[in-house]
Amino acid sequence: MTPFLTTLLRLSLFGSLLALALFALKPLLRGRVSRTVSYYLWLLVLLRLCIPAGLTLTLPASPVAVPAPAAVQVPEVAETAVPVTVPSPAPVTAPPEAPPPSAPAKPLPVLPLLWAAGALLFAGWYLLGYVRLTRAVARTALPPEGEALALLGRLDPEGRVHLVQSSAVDTPLLLGIFRPTIVLPSRWMDPEQLRDILAHELTHARRYDLLYKWFAALTVSVHWFNPLMIL
Repeated sequence: MTPFLTTLLRLSLFGSLLALALFALKPLLRGRVSRTVSYYLWLLVLLRLCIPAGLTLTLPASPVAVPAPAAVQVPEVAETAVPVTVPSPAPVTAPPEAPPPSAPAKPLPVLPLLWAAGALLFAGWYLLGYVRLTRAVARTALPPEGEALALLGRLDPEGRVHLVQSSAVDTPLLLGIFRPTIVLPSRWMDPEQLRDILAHELTHARRYDLLYKWFAALTVSVHWFNPLMIL
């Protein structure tokens, strides 16, 4: 198994343990912590699934200066040169070189390919669903009623969030990250219900919850082999 898959399995294991702990504490935390706190608690789970803990940084070792050896003076000794006859060695014939051994064929990385195929499949499924929804809303989008538009203007005086109505959705939702748009169903809603809906969707827009959802979708795609991610 490659080091990447080993690290991924460790992240999935520790992230799952943290998610199970939050599931176990959910009855105790209900009514005691706000939705914002719960929101960021689950964000910690997503971060734990993506960021390895205990990263170490290897610093290059500084070179150690080795002192140069001191010069040693050797007294000169007078020697008498004596001629010596050295017989020439007999020629040596080198043996023929053996052919290099053939390198064994490397097996295909089956596990990394299987993980990559699953991750691309899940990510493509999320992306395709989003593209289909946005196209359906764009085809059926209608201008909102004057009362709904006026109410949005009071709740969002800066006009950062747009509002449309569409028969392609059955429930209010928020689309777009850089240009957020609240999409309302085409059926009529009373003003009090509409005010709560708009305030709720504006909260999602201000917190950039669409980025949160895409981060969650990407994390699920990376950990598609983990049953807890599907739940």
